[in-house]
Amino acid sequence: MSEYTDNLRKSMLELGNSNDYIELCINYARKLEKSHVPIIFDKIHFLVLTELKSSQLNDFLNNRAGYYREFELIINNRKREIHAPNNILKELQKWIQLYILKPLRVSDWATAYIPGTSIIKNAAIHIGQECVVNLDLKNFFNSISAVKVHRVFRVAGYTKELATLFTKICTVNNCLPQGAPTSPYLSNLVCIKLDQELADFCQSLGIRFTRYADDMTFSGGKEIVKVLPQIYKIISKQGFLINNDKTKILNCGQRQEVTGLVVNDKVSVKKEFIRKLSQEIHFCLRFGVSNHILRTGIRKSNYKDHLFGRAYFINMVDKSLGDDLLKKLQSIDWEY
Repeated sequence: MSEYTDNLRKSMLELGNSNDYIELCINYARKLEKSHVPIIFDKIHFLVLTELKSSQLNDFLNNRAGYYREFELIINNRKREIHAPNNILKELQKWIQLYILKPLRVSDWATAYIPGTSIIKNAAIHIGQECVVNLDLKNFFNSISAVKVHRVFRVAGYTKELATLFTKICTVNNCLPQGAPTSPYLSNLVCIKLDQELADFCQSLGIRFTRYADDMTFSGGKEIVKVLPQIYKIISKQGFLINNDKTKILNCGQRQEVTGLVVNDKVSVKKEFIRKLSQEIHFCLRFGVSNHILRTGIRKSNYKDHLFGRAYFINMVDKSLGDDLLKKLQSIDWEY
């Protein structure tokens, strides 16, 4: 028995609770301890822990959509609908992320949104394979329903009442909002069963598998292509759809890419990505930043950050080349 449950039993005995009720509460607390999440008995207990007023929570529950700001962003040539929570809701979601979600373990095949992982480590698993297949899960966050999120909190051990409350805090329009701090990690937790089923299937055939958010990669021999229908079936069974326009089958004679990195014989950045950055640095040094922007019609207000961001990305993969590019960027007269 833990110190917490020992103290809980003593307190409840002093209050005159029945032995049956005490055992019920102790067993509930033990279940949550096993999941390494906070022991929370009801909504009032949750309000005490989060220092949130009951009126604030009720206002949110009666107007959940009003606590989000909706806008669109273009990311990697894709239009994304963002639901950004206001400060009150964001702080509440951060609390759930830190204390409830973060202690829960995700699958070994999930490589996004987890400390210590990166697109580089994700790509490295698929180096030097005969065939690489990339699949994209369509409308990933929108495909994760409130029902699936509710199940995450129930599996962690929480009551139906609390699981429902946490689900309402973490979802909007019956799905995960893109823009909430809880959505990325929740997506990994929801996908545990999907990852496990795909991993079991792939391992039986000697196929390597990873999932970086909505990007799934399978690598190995050419037999992967033959078993794609079975892979699609597993994905469909878990409630996800494949974006067929983004499916890529890459053989060893082609440039094989995984999450934007080349993996034919080592993890490397695409040559045209490096060439384009080197060219922009050259023109900035030769003509000056303002003249270069005027000549080319560049409309990025954060142009300096944009170039440095690209150089830091290269630096993560190839430190020597990245250091050289960063040194050149630092030598530019940025005029601001």
